[in-house]
Parts: sequence; C-alpha cells; structure tokens
Amino acid sequence: VMLGFCHGLLLGSMWFIYLSFVQVGQAFLSFQWDILLVEAGFLAILVAPWMSMRCLSSLDSPFGPSLFMVKWLAFRLMTGSGLVKLNNSWTDLTAMTYHYETTCLPNILSWYMHQLPPSFHQAEVIGTFVGEIFLPALIFSSRPYRIAGAIIQIMMQFVILSTGNYTFF
Repeated sequence: VMLGFCHGLLLGSMWFIYLSFVQVGQAFLSFQWDILLVEAGFLAILVAPWMSMRCLSSLDSPFGPSLFMVKWLAFRLMTGSGLVKLNNSWTDLTAMTYHYETTCLPNILSWYMHQLPPSFHQAEVIGTFVGEIFLPALIFSSRPYRIAGAIIQIMMQFVILSTGNYTFF
C-alpha cells in the first residue's frame, strides 16, 4: 500500500490477517483503535481498485455507497471523540487547564502550553468542541468545505501531536 499498490485482494488478505490477530489477542487487542482498524481495513477493501494494482487508478473509482461508509466512519470517529467530552471537566471549560501536566507523554511544549492563561485553555476547550462535534459534518458537504474542514482537522491533530497530549482517544 505504501508503494502505491493496493489491490482489493491484497487489502482483503491483510485485513483477514489483522482480524485473526484481533480474535486471537482477545483482551490485548480489544481496544477502540483495534476495532477501528478492523472496520477501516474492511472499508479499504470496498474502496480499493480491483481492476488495476495502482491505488489512484482512473480505471475503477470507488463505489458510491462504500465511499459514503468511509466518510461515515470518519464522521463517527471525530464526532464520537467530541461527544464523550461532554462531562463536567469539559463542559465547565476547565479540562485543558490541567491536561498538559497530566498527559501520558508530556514534552517541553506541554510545559509551555500549561503556563498559558486560563482564558486560553477555555478557548481551547471551545475549539475542541467545535472541531470535534460540529466540523465533522463538513465531511458530507461540497468539496471546498470538505477541504477547509480537513485542513482544520489536520491542524488540530498537529497541535495534539506536538504538545504530547496523545493518549487514549
């Protein structure tokens, strides 16, 4: 796949092997991301070309419903990540005031982010709600809005990665 080859049969074989690992691993491979990988892998089989070996071949474009299911998966992942944050520490806008010092893998940027004023952290929480609950709806809109939504999501993920606050989602 990384070399540009992604035939449906190849992806199906890889999906079956990973599904076998998940079944054998049981409790060790039953986290949210493992189930997400199984689902995304299956959807990759549906959108992969079957007539040529190239990923971006014009010979066969993805079937409409399978492309919708990929968009639906991305929408559910991001919206679900936002909806689970609707608890006390997030709704009272205080979650980010202590998040950077309690993250699993803090880095130097985490320390600097933690030193910012509480109003900045409140704005971060609001931005997270907007980015994770409302912006995923742009996945189903027209191309310019999808691109804008994707850019915002990528920037949000970059901030998460650069501040070291990546943990269970």
